[in-house]
Amino acid sequence: MAEKDVARAQEEGLEKFFKLTTTINTSNMIAFDTNGKIHKYESPEQILEEFYPLRLQYYQKRKVCLASAVMTYIDDNQDHVSNELSNELDKLNNQARFVKMIVDKELVVSNRKKADIVAELRRKDFKPFPKVAQAKEAGETAEVVEEEPEVPTLNNDSNSDFDYLLGMAIWNLTKEKVRTLVHSRMIPETELAPFQRLRNSISKQKPNRIN
Repeated sequence: MAEKDVARAQEEGLEKFFKLTTTINTSNMIAFDTNGKIHKYESPEQILEEFYPLRLQYYQKRKVCLASAVMTYIDDNQDHVSNELSNELDKLNNQARFVKMIVDKELVVSNRKKADIVAELRRKDFKPFPKVAQAKEAGETAEVVEEEPEVPTLNNDSNSDFDYLLGMAIWNLTKEKVRTLVHSRMIPETELAPFQRLRNSISKQKPNRIN
């Protein structure tokens, strides 16, 4: 900005120089009313008095629409999130019990065939988790059981359901690991509980959807 313009702006005032303000005639205000018809208003306050109830009505409609959208999102994702947290909790509980039984010499896994161990785990009501990839994601990579090459049978696929236990590293089979697993299972329990309470609370206050 040139020096003469700066001086002019200071003289006139910044708001006037930059045309930041304008003047509106309030003695003859013509506008559309809430019914979409031309109406003459006597004052700005009269316009506010007519339109604020309509504005509040649309605020309420928007609130209901947003609440409905949140409820739809929860409905679509609740089962998936709950199942993931429940599975994680079950896996940690089973791992803690598995390690504790080995530490307490209630379960022997060394020098045994994998099929025999799996059969015993089923008898002891350990929960199966299919797919080795899930065990890999949890960090269980080292093999505990030295197994012979298996002859393909109809049961071989189900034998891998317990790899999340049998794939735990040998150094994990300690009392310290039991304490760690017991502590770790508190995390999904803590995450799952408020999520379920939130769903129950929203379900009780579920709004009617706007058509």
